[in-house]
Amino acid sequence: MHAGLKPVFVDVDPVTYNMDPAKIEEKITENTVGIIPVHTFGQPCDMDPIMDIAKKHKLWVMEDCAEAHFATYKGKKIGSFGNIAAFSTYVAHTITTGVGGVITTNNQQMAEISRSLIAHGRACTCEVCLASDPRKVCPLRMKTQMDKRFMMVRMGYSYRIGELEGAIGFDQLENKDIIMGNRKKNAAYLTDKLQDTQDVLQLPSAPDYVEHSYMMYPIVVKKEADFTREALTHFLEAHNIETRPMLPLLNQPIYQEIFGDIEKDYPVAEWIDHNGFYVGCHHGMTTKELDVIIETIHEFLHK
Repeated sequence: MHAGLKPVFVDVDPVTYNMDPAKIEEKITENTVGIIPVHTFGQPCDMDPIMDIAKKHKLWVMEDCAEAHFATYKGKKIGSFGNIAAFSTYVAHTITTGVGGVITTNNQQMAEISRSLIAHGRACTCEVCLASDPRKVCPLRMKTQMDKRFMMVRMGYSYRIGELEGAIGFDQLENKDIIMGNRKKNAAYLTDKLQDTQDVLQLPSAPDYVEHSYMMYPIVVKKEADFTREALTHFLEAHNIETRPMLPLLNQPIYQEIFGDIEKDYPVAEWIDHNGFYVGCHHGMTTKELDVIIETIHEFLHK
C-alpha cells in the first residue's frame, strides 16, 4: 500500500497456515503484478506451484521470510525462490539484531533501489558503494556536480540499522546451528509429549520435503473440542505460560477500517484466527520449562 498497490488476499491452508496455492489464480486479474508468500511460523510455503503460477502470469514474487530463517523447501533455502525476500531480525525472531531486518536479492537493480530507499533515497548506486566497503573510495566522488553520496533521487526512509546491530547479527549467525538445532529439538519434544492431545489440538506438522524452522510452536483448538481457545490460553497464562494468538490480519482495526469486515470471506484464516495460538520453543528453553507447558496442557484437558 505504501508503494501505491492494492493488496488482494488469499485464504490459507488449514494445516500449514500458509497461502493456499490452489486459491491464488482465482484472485489474479490483468492488474495483478506480484505474489507475496509468507512463510508463517517458520513453515515454508508450497513454492513450486506458487512459482509456476508466477511464471505463467509473468508476476514477480516477494518472499516474506520474517519468521523462517534457514527453513528449506525441497532442499532449497527459503528466500532464494522469488525476486526479492525480506527477513526480520527483530528481538523476538530467530536471528536477532534487536531491531531491523535483511533484504536478499540477486538482482543488482533491486539491491540498488533497496539500499537507496533505506537511506533516505540516496543516489549512490555504484558497485563499490553497494559493496559497503569503507576501505574503498567511491570512484564518482567529486566528479559530479553534486556528491552522489548526498544526492536524493527517491522519497526514501530512515530504515538503516547500525554497526552495533550488525555486529550482534553476525555473532548470532556464528551460532545458527545451535540456535536452529535447539529450536527443532524443542518443537519435536513438545510434539512427542503432546501426541495424546491430538483429538482436540492440532499440532504443527510439515511435509517430508520441508525443513521447518519453528520460530514458535503453533497450536489450533479443533472443532471437536468442548472448550475454547480462550479457556485454554487463560489457564496457561494463569500458570505463568505466555501464549500469543496466531497474529490475525483481516480483523486488525486498521485493515477493517480500510477493507471492511471481510474476514468471513476467508473461512480457513477465520477458523485459525479464532482457535489458534502459540507457545514458545525458543532455543534458550530447557526441557524442564517445556515440561511445564506439557504438564499444564494435560492438567487443563483432564479437568
